[in-house]
Amino acid sequence: MQAPAITRAASVRTAKPGKLTANIIFLSWVAFCAVSLASLLGLRLPETWLVAPLVASILVLGLPHGAADHIVLLRQRGLPFSWFAVARVIVPYVALAIAYLALWLAAAELAFLLFIVLTWVHWGQGDVHSLNAFTGATHLRTRASRILALVVRGGLPMLVPLLFFPDVYTDVAGWVINTIEPDGSIAWITDATFRSTIGFGFLALSAYYFLTSFPRERMSPAGPGARVSWNRDLTEFLVLALFFATVHPLLAIGLYFCLWHSARHILRVVSTHYGGNHPAQLRISSQQVRRFAFYALPTTVVAILALAALYVLVPPGAQLATASDPSVASTFVGRYLLLISILTLPHVWVVFRMDKSEGIWKGKLSN
Repeated sequence: MQAPAITRAASVRTAKPGKLTANIIFLSWVAFCAVSLASLLGLRLPETWLVAPLVASILVLGLPHGAADHIVLLRQRGLPFSWFAVARVIVPYVALAIAYLALWLAAAELAFLLFIVLTWVHWGQGDVHSLNAFTGATHLRTRASRILALVVRGGLPMLVPLLFFPDVYTDVAGWVINTIEPDGSIAWITDATFRSTIGFGFLALSAYYFLTSFPRERMSPAGPGARVSWNRDLTEFLVLALFFATVHPLLAIGLYFCLWHSARHILRVVSTHYGGNHPAQLRISSQQVRRFAFYALPTTVVAILALAALYVLVPPGAQLATASDPSVASTFVGRYLLLISILTLPHVWVVFRMDKSEGIWKGKLSN
C-alpha cells in the first residue's frame, strides 16, 4: 500500500492550528520570557546546568526532530514503506551528510562557518513556516518578503549571542572546531569593529523588514488578518531578541533548539505526515505523536551511536591540548554540535522539499 503523496497547499493562509498546538507555542513564549527575566535579575547557573538542555535534546525533541526525515521523503514521493523504498530516499540523505563530514576533515573552520549559515537558514525557514501555519503570514505578500523574514528570524539565534556574548561564542566554536583541528579558531569574529558593523547592519535590516511589511491599512490587499500576522511576527521577534541578548548562549541555544525549533518542526511533521491534515493545520493527537516517536526511534539510535563513535575516534582530551577549555562539558558540546552540523545539511534539504510541496516559497500570494 502506497503512502499518499503530499500535495501543494492550496491555501496555507486560512488554516487554523489546533488548540493543543497553540497552547504549546504559547507556553514556549512564557518559558523564554521567564528565563530572560531570571537572567536580567542576575540568576547564574553552573556549567553543567547550562548544557542540560543540549544533553536532554539527545532524546527529547532536539535530535529526534529530524529522525523521521526518511518518512517525510517517502510520503512526498508516494512510496510504500519498504526497505527498498527507505534505502532509495536515504542514499542522497546520507551522501549529503558524508560530503559535509568530508568538508569538516578538509577545512574545519570553513565547515563551522557553513554550519552557522545552514542553521541560520534552517531556523529562519522554520519560523517562516510557523508564521504561515498560525496566521498565514499575510503581511508577507511576496517571495522576497518571506526570504527577508527568513534572514531576520534566523539571524536572532545565530547573531545576537555573538553580539552580547562574544567570548562564549568563540569558545563554543573552538570546542567544535578543535574536535577535528586542534589549532583551529574563528576568534576574528570577536573584533569590535566587525561585531559593531554586523550588529548595526542586522538592526537596520530588521527595522526595514518590519517597516516594509507593516500593513498600513486595516483592510489591506493582504486581508484583515495581515495586522494580526504582523503583530505576531514582531512579538516573537522581540521575545527572541530579549532571550538571546540576556541568556547564556549554551542555555539559550539548548532551550531554543528543543522548545522552539524542534517542537514546531515535530508538530508540523506529525500533523502533515501522520494525520492526513492540511499541511498548515498543525493539529495533533497522542496517537500521531506515538507514531512519530516509533518512526524516529531507529534513526535517533543510529545518531546516538554516531555520537559515541566520535568519542571513540577522538578520545576526550586527545585533541584539546590547545583548546580554551578541555572540560567534560566542552568535550560533549564540541562532539554533539559536530554531529548536529553533519546532520543539518540533509535535514535542510528535506525541509526545503516540505516547503516547496506546501507552497511556502511560491510567488506573490493571491487574495
